[in-house]
Amino acid sequence: MKKGIALVTAMIVMIFLLIIGGVILYLSIRNMQILSSGRRVQNVIEATEAGVEQSVNSIENFVLGGALDTLQHYKLGKYDVDVKVVPFYNEFVSGSGTEFSTGYESIGTETSSGGMSKIFIIHSRAKGPRGERRNLQVLYRKIIGVPGR
Repeated sequence: MKKGIALVTAMIVMIFLLIIGGVILYLSIRNMQILSSGRRVQNVIEATEAGVEQSVNSIENFVLGGALDTLQHYKLGKYDVDVKVVPFYNEFVSGSGTEFSTGYESIGTETSSGGMSKIFIIHSRAKGPRGERRNLQVLYRKIIGVPGR
């Protein structure tokens, strides 16, 4: 009778340890899934911001005399990024080069009567390989026609 109770006790302890091991394994796998999901979301955010940066480069080329491509598509690794650039508003920027050089607009070093400010709306949309999506909308202001820039 005493030998049989030892076997039953050993079996109960083994089942208990297997259950604890299974719970620990499940929690570890779940934690890795959550971490990889967070990493994918962070990557799609970075891809969206990279789309904005690429469109800023195309705006700079447009101001220098090139053509503005209002619809752009980028493939950044596993991420597809669609960017739409909308010319929004033009305004005259008054002031002298002194205001600009003191950091008021942080541009220009010479005396002038101002320049032209072009404002663009940049819509950047990225999609990840597992359906992660992120949208970003940015107002970008480009001042042109100021000496010293």
